Amino acid sequence: MGKHESKKGRNHQQATRIGKNQHSQKRGGRGQHNSTGASIEETTSFPDLPAEVQTLVGQFLSQHQLTVCVRVCRAWKALFNPILWRHAQDSAASSKRRWRPRRDATLLICAARGALKTNGHLIQSLRLECGDMEFSNLLESQLPLTLPQLTSIEFIGVSSTDGLIANVLRRSTAGWKQIIFRANHPQMTPCNEIQGLICGLPKLKEFNLLGACSHNVPPDPSLDASDIVAFEAGLDLLRDLKELRKVGLEDMDVNVGNFAEQAWVAYNWPHATVRYTGNPEAGPHINFDAPNSDSKREDNDDNTNYEHLVFEEYGDDELDYDAYDGAYDGYDWSAGGYSDYDPDYGGF
Repeated sequence: MGKHESKKGRNHQQATRIGKNQHSQKRGGRGQHNSTGASIEETTSFPDLPAEVQTLVGQFLSQHQLTVCVRVCRAWKALFNPILWRHAQDSAASSKRRWRPRRDATLLICAARGALKTNGHLIQSLRLECGDMEFSNLLESQLPLTLPQLTSIEFIGVSSTDGLIANVLRRSTAGWKQIIFRANHPQMTPCNEIQGLICGLPKLKEFNLLGACSHNVPPDPSLDASDIVAFEAGLDLLRDLKELRKVGLEDMDVNVGNFAEQAWVAYNWPHATVRYTGNPEAGPHINFDAPNSDSKREDNDDNTNYEHLVFEEYGDDELDYDAYDGAYDGYDWSAGGYSDYDPDYGGF
């Protein structure tokens, strides 16, 4: 009998302990208190976030931060590598300062190690220093034959590399939307082959032909923020580009003030507004009432920002580079993002 009671007592004690454990687990499961009664804050780790939220986080990281992230693990590389390579540029070309960045911080070293060929299919915009012949030759051999996402490109130091430029322009299969040429000298213009390629780009919304490098003058800071066109090769070059939205002629010796020229613009660029020499800040937006035009008079508000960024009356005062940087959407030109290349990952 004593043994039976003892066994019964043990069963009762075990049941009591189980009940206490279940109660403790239930309390802990609410995520409010621990075993000591202290409050517990619920947290969510980065891997638990939805994929679209993780991608949004990556878009706020600098190039250098992205290079660190892609080296954490293969899962992070798969997530952040497409963001890292979305906008690629030669760091030397992107520098606004007089000093040149470390050689290993340029896109050249990445191309030499095969990163450009491996990740070229991810590039959506590209900014290149054409004056560096070493880079130009390497680029031609390392750039993939097709660039399925590339729609925007800027060539800096255009001079004797017309063959390379034409070669690169042919490799985009997505259709060009933005092309910028910045020549070493104002008289430098793309060759006839390049002009022929540009004329056959129905999706092109922005085309800039700038010859300000020799004067160390950056382009109109609003160029990358809106669809603006500036050119020196004559209006007929772009007459069939019906998707053009804004045409900036304020840096060129071109006048579209008479009725015949305005009629030409209204017919060939039905959605465009035009600014021209003589009034670059306000510029007459002559095509507000063009048929099927989506231009609005509120576009004049852009000039408020524009006049604070350009040289006042084309003087020698230094630009406000902080405002200049902010005007460019999608480029992190000041980051040293190409300095930590890791060939084992095929990225940085």
